[in-house]
Amino acid sequence: MKFETILFDFDGTLLYTVQDLADAVNYAIARHGYPTHSVEAITRMVGNGVNMLVARALPQGFDTPNYEAIMDDFRSFYQQHCFDNTHPYDGVLDMLRTFAAEGRKLAIVTNKYQTAAESLRQKFFSETVPVIVGDFEGRERKPAPDSVYVALEALQAEAASAVYVGDTEVDMQTARNAGLEFAAVSWGYRSRAELEALGIARIADRPADLLDLI
Repeated sequence: MKFETILFDFDGTLLYTVQDLADAVNYAIARHGYPTHSVEAITRMVGNGVNMLVARALPQGFDTPNYEAIMDDFRSFYQQHCFDNTHPYDGVLDMLRTFAAEGRKLAIVTNKYQTAAESLRQKFFSETVPVIVGDFEGRERKPAPDSVYVALEALQAEAASAVYVGDTEVDMQTARNAGLEFAAVSWGYRSRAELEALGIARIADRPADLLDLI
């Protein structure tokens, strides 16, 4: 089936971002005296937005007394360093160009907060992806469907003709909650074995594979 509209997750799907996220998390929590984490450990914490990411990195989570100050430090550091190690996965740019040339409607739906998300879209995907919907105050984060609906409205697209592409169980739940079909990618923050264990039917091992799957 060829879908008219394709919505993409961002971190772990289009962009390798975890090193810069880990650096920002570790900077913020270390500044307040908390132990840091390996990149591998941070990878397991990604998927529900940066507020949850930072909470998962702290021993007391959201109950940490200075949690808001830590979040401020995280945001400040990440805004300045979000391009240090972040880059599109190999083959992603060619894939997006092909989809755009086919006339597909493309958007990114992410739990990354909107200002950083838009900066990254402009740097890497401005020629192919016109819409990015990130974390915004007053809007429920994924796996709630709110941001998917915003993206569909911006594209003037229908859910029935759309597919959501992501790399984690959060993305699968987001698609389900929004009434979209789902396709997973195994080059991100979950392995093919983990994705298969979730019962996902469409799994791409390379960006080029998505051209046939969706």
